[in-house]
Amino acid sequence: FYLKNAAPPTDYLLRMARRISERGSFDDTKAVLDLTLKEAQKRAHHQHQMDVHLVGLDVYRHFKKNDLHFQTAQSIRDLHLKENLKDHYFEDSVYKIKELVGYLQIRLSKNAKIRQANNDPALPKRIIDYFDILSAIDQNNQDEYHYFQGESYFSVSEYKDAAIVYQRGLE
Repeated sequence: FYLKNAAPPTDYLLRMARRISERGSFDDTKAVLDLTLKEAQKRAHHQHQMDVHLVGLDVYRHFKKNDLHFQTAQSIRDLHLKENLKDHYFEDSVYKIKELVGYLQIRLSKNAKIRQANNDPALPKRIIDYFDILSAIDQNNQDEYHYFQGESYFSVSEYKDAAIVYQRGLE
């Protein structure tokens, strides 16, 4: 209905996705988000694509779909490289990505401190990759993200890699 009768349908479909998400149905929420993104891409409207991605970051975090969250963060980076994110798109993207990667970094650090076997051996790489995404989006704070990468490596006793990114942050 919205696709045929609303111009553009993005706002209506995103409200629908949020409501479905609140009811706890991930599969239906994802289907609506995918449809909305496809429609925004078909119309080549970057702002609507960003709206979908920002809602997606919230939904994927809520449902603990870390792979989808990461893919969405990569898509945001790619959109930023095509057309610089402005205003709230930039701020919201950076905030939402930093929020999750901060949580992951704390989890990694706690696991390392108590010498608990890490449930996800790819977690350190994922954290580093998230900071690379943030560095591409928020270039004014690249040194900060390099520092956080160094902290991540340091927490898992990867001292050589930590030194390399610490140095990159200082330079």
